[in-house]
Amino acid sequence: MDTFNPWATWEIEILSRLRDRDAETQTICEASASYSALAKKVAEYTESALNPTTYQTMPHDTKKSNEESSAQINMRAPLAQQRMVELEAKVEELNKEKSELYKIQSVNAQRLLEISEKTRENLEIIKKQEQEKTDMETEIRFRTQKLQDQTETIKEKNKTIELVHLEDKIAKLWEENQQLVQRWLKKMNEEVEIMNSYNHQEGRKKSMAMLPQNIRGLSLTNGQIASKIPTSTIRKIDTKLSEIHNISVSPKGNILAVVGEENSVQLFNLDTGLFKAKLKGCTSSVFDIQFNSDGSLIAAAGGDNSIYIWASNNGSLVKTLTGHISRVVAIRFSPSSSRIISCSQDRTVKVWDIHTGNCLKTIFTISNCNSLGLLDNEGTMIVTGHMDHGIRTWNTTTGLKIQETKPHNDSIQYILSCSRDGTLAVIDASTLQIVWILKATGFVPHSRWASCSFSIDGRYACCGSTNGVLYFWDLHNGGALVEQLHVHKSAVTGISWNNSNGRMYSSEIKSFILVLE
Repeated sequence: MDTFNPWATWEIEILSRLRDRDAETQTICEASASYSALAKKVAEYTESALNPTTYQTMPHDTKKSNEESSAQINMRAPLAQQRMVELEAKVEELNKEKSELYKIQSVNAQRLLEISEKTRENLEIIKKQEQEKTDMETEIRFRTQKLQDQTETIKEKNKTIELVHLEDKIAKLWEENQQLVQRWLKKMNEEVEIMNSYNHQEGRKKSMAMLPQNIRGLSLTNGQIASKIPTSTIRKIDTKLSEIHNISVSPKGNILAVVGEENSVQLFNLDTGLFKAKLKGCTSSVFDIQFNSDGSLIAAAGGDNSIYIWASNNGSLVKTLTGHISRVVAIRFSPSSSRIISCSQDRTVKVWDIHTGNCLKTIFTISNCNSLGLLDNEGTMIVTGHMDHGIRTWNTTTGLKIQETKPHNDSIQYILSCSRDGTLAVIDASTLQIVWILKATGFVPHSRWASCSFSIDGRYACCGSTNGVLYFWDLHNGGALVEQLHVHKSAVTGISWNNSNGRMYSSEIKSFILVLE
């Protein structure tokens, strides 16, 4: 970094003046030395001329030469003496000037030392300021990221407020169309009842055994095999994906489905850890993946606003569901596998008939959805998480929001939600009241792909962090933090606890999936 240093300019100017002074002094000193030698020689000749003894002892030629020189000197004596006086005066003046220059040199040397010291201090200050600048740049980057997250939240809130204002404006239109809507709802309910009756007869034998999969923070309380916190990694799978968004394990625990930035679904054999197949058909990245209750179907939520359904036995694309106008972020099969429920960033939840591909119900949620779960064994009650920090429950038959859920005896009792603020909330499913707030030092969930899960028996809550750590809280012990597994090297994006074998599966954003036991 180039900086202007006024002290360096002073130093150069002083050194230049000292060199000029030394050059002038050198010339004067040479003239003075020459004059001194001449004066000394004149003095010798004068002394020899005035001293008869010396004069008599000289050779004849020397005497003659001295006599001639003395005659010349006597002739030039007045001029020489005048010149000598002038030179002596000049020498005296030069000596005084030389003394002054020495004094100035001494002062300048002192000033040069002071300037050097000041320069050193300034360099120390600059070094300190550069360190402070680096620290401030780091702080600015951190705050910029935080500001971007807050800006996104504020934008979402502003959109919600705008929608509320629009609702006020269309109140009159709503009243005028209320009768038409009621007639339409009645007709749709009749059709749904007919379909539900058919599905109920077909799936009655499985209804008691089929339970919603425990993914994305829904706890089952029907007392299946007791859960324990995994202690070791039995397999590590490299998916080769640049970014993993979510994972899902088949009900039998033998197939792992992985989705990410690629426009496909990857399947792995969990018995061997080897790649099994790639399901194609998507035209954009995939955000969520789910098996149905018997593992025969696999559904994916696409960033191209569509839902894709494949047969797991041969990988053939069975159905493509279109109707959302923004990307689909979460999907769930109904326990009977006759319907699929999807939520999108177009602020809607849709219920689909898998056999016909028709949309049976569209629920307008006001705020963007980012997660979805089932609250009963029939798929008629669901819970959704939203960008405005809200958690809402819905009746998929009527499309209305439920103020208070009344689940069956063997259905969901608690909801687990994860937030960007670094907390998990355990919520009573019947009242939507917060039971526990779970925290941990260093726990920061991923801002886009956070995933949390209850254990199979509902005792433990688990969530991954951006530091690669899996955190476990014991709900039988007041929500206390009981374990931290440092098993991943990058942010954790997906967690799945399998009912059949009790194993836990976790994915990190950079390529790898771990099988824990």
